[in-house]
Amino acid sequence: MKNILLKLKEHLFSSDYDSRKIPPGVRKHSNRASQDSPKANTFLFDGQAIDSPRFRIQLYRFLRNNIPTISSAVWTWSKLCNAPRIRYYDSEVTRNMESEIEDILQSLERRIFPFKFWRYAGFDALLDTLFNALFTDGGSCGELVINPAGDGIHAFYPIDIIDLKFELVKNQWHIYQNIDDRKIKLPLPTLFYYGLDAEPSDPRGRSIISAVPFVARIEQQLVNDMSKTIHNAGYHRLQVSITPPQKASGESDSAYVNRANQYFDDTVSMMNTLEPDDNPITWNDVEIKHIGPSNYSSIGAWYLNHKAIIEDICCGCHLDPFMLGYSYGTTHNWAKFKYEIVLRQVYSIQSAASHLLDWLCDIELALKGIPIRVKHRFDNSKSFGMLDQRQAENIHIDNILKLLDSDLINKERAKSMLEV
Repeated sequence: MKNILLKLKEHLFSSDYDSRKIPPGVRKHSNRASQDSPKANTFLFDGQAIDSPRFRIQLYRFLRNNIPTISSAVWTWSKLCNAPRIRYYDSEVTRNMESEIEDILQSLERRIFPFKFWRYAGFDALLDTLFNALFTDGGSCGELVINPAGDGIHAFYPIDIIDLKFELVKNQWHIYQNIDDRKIKLPLPTLFYYGLDAEPSDPRGRSIISAVPFVARIEQQLVNDMSKTIHNAGYHRLQVSITPPQKASGESDSAYVNRANQYFDDTVSMMNTLEPDDNPITWNDVEIKHIGPSNYSSIGAWYLNHKAIIEDICCGCHLDPFMLGYSYGTTHNWAKFKYEIVLRQVYSIQSAASHLLDWLCDIELALKGIPIRVKHRFDNSKSFGMLDQRQAENIHIDNILKLLDSDLINKERAKSMLEV
């Protein structure tokens, strides 16, 4: 056990990251956090390269904050992935040891989140922050900081990837953070980085919004144009048509004009003073009718066009319209099938989050002198389809028991297959 702890500490506290001689820049949160103030809902093009990572991330954040469909997509993905978790261990532990481990890990949760004003945020808030950055920016990053005594984790600080730079040196990628015109190399032993759909030539990752900006621009232009046409069409209105009176014999032109104008003004005054339950009484030379769009074909065409654009945005975010509240009469079986596909994608994202939690808990326990490895599994159980799920579980258990009775597997293998 001492050898394991020594190797772990040698790995954590390498020559450039020693526990007793940690540079001040590694300890302090301010040197690892982004120095940019929140940009709210503004996006300014300041002449930077359009294909630069910084420009793309700023654009993705602007789209997320201003386009409801994209905001809903990022929110949905983050909440789907941040499901309740189940914790178990790689070996048998006594009840007393399990109680001690739980106390240690609960204490870790209370201090792991860097925003101290968020009381007892724990792993839930940490994962929510990482998932939101992952789906918006295409990557999540954070740094583990050990306390000065070297007997536990001080905190885990998320890092804004907009400040990161990746360099390939001797076939190995190194990550640097730009702070106040300084380039600081981040220590790999205590660094966590996960890039969504990363490529060998670019480990930064890709945002789920990467395929959306062009279509989102068309959608916003369509909404803007439609708002103008709707404002122009307006609601149905009353149109009052007055037939000019006949000119009397011997009446001068000026007297006729004055009489006609006075008649027109009297009619206008009467219409303006009508209450909702009053009725206009006029000669038969006054006609009152409704005016407005004769049909709504243009609005129907707009709706179909906008619907197609919305579906493209949803597909660009790897979701289906019904998952974001756009329901077009989908059948139950079809929606269930699509949701199962989404869950398969969620599993792959959750595996990275599980490894992060396992890594944090393993280090905390090792520094406390407990040689136990922790495993986390996300519980993605759902309320609908519960009967089908239970029937599938019964079939699975029966198959394992048959294999065990036939001596095709041993008890340890059966427990592993049952995850107990």
